[in-house]
Amino acid sequence: MKALLLCPADHPAAGSLTRQRPVALVPVLGRSLLDLAIAGLVRDGVTEVRVLAVDRPNLVRAATGKGEPWGISVEVVPEREELSVEAALAKHGPAERVVTLALIPGQPDDAWENPAAFYQEIVRRITAETAADRLTMREVAPGVFVSTKARVDPATTLRAPCWIGPHAWVAPSARLEAGCIVEERAYVDDGVLAEASWIGPQTYVGSMTELRNSVAWGNGLLNWRNGSFTEVHDEFLLADLARVSAVAARAGWLGRLAALAVLVLTFPLPLLGCLRARPGSRLPARTVLLAPVTGDPQFARTCVVRELAGFHGLLRRWPELWNIVRGDCCWIGNRPLTPGQAAQLTDDFERLWLAVPAGLFSLADVHDTAAEFDDDARVHAAFYAAHRSRREDLHILTQALRRILRH
Repeated sequence: MKALLLCPADHPAAGSLTRQRPVALVPVLGRSLLDLAIAGLVRDGVTEVRVLAVDRPNLVRAATGKGEPWGISVEVVPEREELSVEAALAKHGPAERVVTLALIPGQPDDAWENPAAFYQEIVRRITAETAADRLTMREVAPGVFVSTKARVDPATTLRAPCWIGPHAWVAPSARLEAGCIVEERAYVDDGVLAEASWIGPQTYVGSMTELRNSVAWGNGLLNWRNGSFTEVHDEFLLADLARVSAVAARAGWLGRLAALAVLVLTFPLPLLGCLRARPGSRLPARTVLLAPVTGDPQFARTCVVRELAGFHGLLRRWPELWNIVRGDCCWIGNRPLTPGQAAQLTDDFERLWLAVPAGLFSLADVHDTAAEFDDDARVHAAFYAAHRSRREDLHILTQALRRILRH
């Protein structure tokens, strides 16, 4: 069987969903709308699909290849404008099936032109998909589907219907009311209240935030009921984790190369330090947290950092240069904390410590704070998290290097 699959152009109802991808590639619980449509055609016995793509056909072609993921033949054909079913058949020849991603069965209106219809169509497709394939989803309660790869705190309130995608994180005391969709690698922080809302992939929803009838995608917020759209510039309320990670990666390569160069040029230092230290305690290690932008310790990764026991002051941190090379830490940030120390951060002000990457040098070093985790250090860490800038980073780096040279 041969089928024609008509992909929609970029429509206003999609809001911020289509900034980095066409509508056809919008993910739904880890799978794009195009993937779900082709999979449905395969179940119906279709062996050849011609995809008519208007919006960024190169990305559509990269996602489909020649049909290898489905074991059928897929061809992507660029189009200048959306075609009707009749026009598509007239232009591309006969086909047993013609499917359009933009059409809701039984309704004449285009779903992509109406935000409310758009949200309802997504819910309909998710309902159909979870009913057809539950291999990666488990029904933890009637109408509540959670991916086997998701992490949901037992204290979270989930009301049916509700869907949580792979690698999503939902913190304690969060409330996901009926109609909520949490996409892949999204972070829903403590105390969030969401109702009839769609939280996009790699989107962070901050603590105590309320979402109602909304599509939260990155830092864009679309109210699907009235069609209003706004940008949220406070990353403690709503953040695009993909953008934050990409910016950090671009900014970090130069720093990682610099750390590698310093390691090579100062390699005799660890030899001298080991000679000065007692045997068995030359490179003491500790496990520290690498918290994401959520600032919540339970969402953190961990890594091991070491010290040079034969030195005092900032020179003891020489082994942490390797953590910078690995990409675990950066030159300037807040000092890495152990899980036990992070658990002692009692309020939102103190938890600002974890809102920025772990760094080799910190603002507390500039002010000669007596200890790395005393009250003064917590104040400096929170201040740096709130006022971080390139100028401040340069000031910290300059002062830290001066201290090392004096020592």
